[in-house]
Amino acid sequence: MNKKSSIQTLRLTRGTKIMADRDCYIFLLFTEGAGYVRHNDTIYDADASDCIILHGEDSIFLSPSHFKACTVYYLTFYKDQILPHRLPSGCLDLVSSFLSSSAVVLPLSSKSFDIVSNLYNTCRLLADDNLPYAGYLTHEAAGVLIFYLARLYDTSNIRRRKSREHSPHTVMSEQICQYIRQNYSAPISLPSLADLVHTNPSYLSRVFKESTGISLVSYINHVRIEAAKYLLSDTDELVVDIASACGFNYVPHFNKIFKKMTGMTPVQYKKANQKPAF
Repeated sequence: MNKKSSIQTLRLTRGTKIMADRDCYIFLLFTEGAGYVRHNDTIYDADASDCIILHGEDSIFLSPSHFKACTVYYLTFYKDQILPHRLPSGCLDLVSSFLSSSAVVLPLSSKSFDIVSNLYNTCRLLADDNLPYAGYLTHEAAGVLIFYLARLYDTSNIRRRKSREHSPHTVMSEQICQYIRQNYSAPISLPSLADLVHTNPSYLSRVFKESTGISLVSYINHVRIEAAKYLLSDTDELVVDIASACGFNYVPHFNKIFKKMTGMTPVQYKKANQKPAF
């Protein structure tokens, strides 16, 4: 593919902004875990086996859901690269119609997922090939991939699933949630969060509760306790160190919040859930 195109496998453990050319199309296939994509003014929720085609934006924002990492196949392409004129007019019309939307979401069946994964991997292997005509063959493989998706989309009754339109309040709340997920180990205050989105603390607190259904303090505690649960079950770190790593400077407060949210103390949770060492 040309220098403006890209093909890669992304392992997402936190939110990632990806720059793009407005003229290119972006293919995303979630292969493991769940996440969401922010494109234009819409958030698209995605589970494993979901495929998303996007177009017409300078950047997209990808994020895993909660603390579960997700794996995404990522491919950019240009319409004139994948539409050879020798295709029958019906095929050209089918693909052109498919690519006319700024976003398409397709949940794939097991069979379709295997086909799409294999076509993507063919593109990836050809793109890494140093032999003559590798670029041409990559475009051809990408064309087959997109034509297959276009045919699937044309015959599918499941379209644009799991999208959420952004209101200004939703945008603000998503930005705050993302910041908290990425910075839960650091001190977080309501005034500092309000500064991030250029508003006042009382307004942010009200908008966040209306958009998410929970208070900011509750969300911060939720994120921190989820991180602590992971560390308690997957590491040998001491409770005092885990508390600090998760943004709690006072261990008794950490113990109190942890028990309130899980029904167990951190020590009890660690004993019940720690994975055996091999």
